[in-house]
Amino acid sequence: MSQALLALLELAHPGRPQADLLAMIEATPNARATEKPAQRRVGSRPRSSASMERRRSWAASGLLPPCLACRFTLAEQAVLAVVAEQVATRAEPPGAGRFQTCELPLDAIAAKAGVCRTTVRNALREARTLGLIHVEERRLSAWRNLPHRIMVVSPEWLSWLKMRAKGLTRQTRAGVHHGEHSGGGRKSVSPTSTDRKKEGFARAEKAESKRQDRHDPGRPLWKMMSTNGGS
Repeated sequence: MSQALLALLELAHPGRPQADLLAMIEATPNARATEKPAQRRVGSRPRSSASMERRRSWAASGLLPPCLACRFTLAEQAVLAVVAEQVATRAEPPGAGRFQTCELPLDAIAAKAGVCRTTVRNALREARTLGLIHVEERRLSAWRNLPHRIMVVSPEWLSWLKMRAKGLTRQTRAGVHHGEHSGGGRKSVSPTSTDRKKEGFARAEKAESKRQDRHDPGRPLWKMMSTNGGS
């Protein structure tokens, strides 16, 4: 780099001593040092372990059918899962299939899902474009409005939420029947009698001893004949 610059200075200043040209090179400021350092771009909501955990938990909650979840990113799935959870929990009565709407503000949805406000807007816009939801704006004045009313209109999504609600209701009833607060699979097995176990072990040991005696070459002949039932 310095040699190329020195050659350019010799062409620009013919007849000038080389020492002066080298002094000019040393006096030239370093271009890399004068460059502005690259700033780290940070969004409105920086990534943190807590927000990423909430985002992944909502995306894996099963509130969105797989055929629809594949069309959205992980953050957008978390947003739509929060909306579906509000729609399903506000159903009257729970599990009956008559779902209500989500009326949470955008900031509240973003805080629960662990994303930013822009991601919430993008997810709702994409879902509305695909015909999955209906967003009703409730304006009070030119500069003031109530939170949007979000309604799920997709038949596949509604059927998924209905089956999920029925499954949760069935698990809750089973837990109450068994004196538990949570559902889950259960299998009752009748215990085996200890006496039967001992008898089975005794028969197995007797059969094993007979088999070993039958194949023992050092066993007396009369014992072999008695075991085989010979005369």
